[in-house]
Amino acid sequence: STDGRAWVSGRGMPGSSVGIMRHDDVQGPFTAVLGPVYEVSLTRVAAGEPLELMISYDGLGLGGVAPSDLALVRYDRSFGAWRVHPAVPDSVTRRLMTTISTGEAGLWAVGRIPSSEVPSSLEVLVSELLASPPSGAIAYRAQATVSTADSDFVFVGDELVRGGCGGNYTTSPFTTRTSSERRIGKATYRVHVLWNLQEGGCESPTRLLPE
Repeated sequence: STDGRAWVSGRGMPGSSVGIMRHDDVQGPFTAVLGPVYEVSLTRVAAGEPLELMISYDGLGLGGVAPSDLALVRYDRSFGAWRVHPAVPDSVTRRLMTTISTGEAGLWAVGRIPSSEVPSSLEVLVSELLASPPSGAIAYRAQATVSTADSDFVFVGDELVRGGCGGNYTTSPFTTRTSSERRIGKATYRVHVLWNLQEGGCESPTRLLPE
């Protein structure tokens, strides 16, 4: 990277390139991000080829967070939130390392692993969203995100539910997202449902059901 604090490497095809650049225009306040934000760019890298990403946490204001509670976080544009990727901390070089795929280019940073607890009251939001599927919906998956800092959201917990026509989850290149949020204590929780779409939706009499 331009500041010498982040590295990405991998084996590519002729003419391929990997790069990482610091993005000072991406500013907080953040919910989980603890340092500078970097953009990983990949050009003509073979699909399925693993890449190694390392970002230094040396000198960051961790606020008492232990290295074992750190991770690398990637901004997921589909949900508008940071997604946590487990990373291996090196106490000697003070770097975090993880393996990424060619589909995970984009914004990355050092972050704090959030609590995995999801309030049970979010089940109401999930039910309300699933009760109003968009036209052509053939599958869905729901996840929760949390923000404690000016609408900067990070994924929390595991996938809440997924389903599809007759209970079978299937992928589609066409998607849309519906969301609903609730303030709980000092945090704002937002539930997202990512819908996979297909003209005509489920074939009658099949209907959308959870897996």
